[in-house]
Amino acid sequence: MSVEVSRHDLDRRVVRTKKAIKAALLNTMEEKDISCITISEITRKAGINRRTFYTHYHNISDIIEEIEREMVSVLSQVLSKFDIRSIRHSSFEMFIELDKLVSDELDYYFRCARMDMRGVFMTRLKDIASELADKLFSSNFSLLPETSAIVSEFIVGGFFNVFVEWRINGGNVSAKRAARLTGIMAEKCTECLKVDK
Repeated sequence: MSVEVSRHDLDRRVVRTKKAIKAALLNTMEEKDISCITISEITRKAGINRRTFYTHYHNISDIIEEIEREMVSVLSQVLSKFDIRSIRHSSFEMFIELDKLVSDELDYYFRCARMDMRGVFMTRLKDIASELADKLFSSNFSLLPETSAIVSEFIVGGFFNVFVEWRINGGNVSAKRAARLTGIMAEKCTECLKVDK
């Protein structure tokens, strides 16, 4: 029993330490370019020593890659719930779920998207969403693959851009209203599609 408790405590400590390192990096990135950030700055802000840092990461790029992987994984799960038969409802639910995830546990990840780190982060997210959308649109609207790619790029890009802009500037619009509008726009886009032969 004591082994289980100590293992659990160790896991929690690792999670807490990694979260502190990521937060320190992102806070520093708001002040200066990533190429000018040192590991010493990160360890000082995270309240850890260099040895602890190197226990978890080799360099700053490792932190960024882990942040990207984690958020892409979480968002992949959200996007996989999308139901083509109910585009308005699915878009609404995805918007609300993304907002909840960002608010509850992914705020520092969202700062990555807002800063767009290397441009890779949003590209990866959109690629995952576009792959799913391509499959859904091509199988449900009899679209040619190249047309499906254009349609999904438009809808997915629009969805993510609206979400990011709303998170940054949407103080006057509730999450439910923004989600409802996003769902309506996604649905109207797909209603306009004709069979492409």
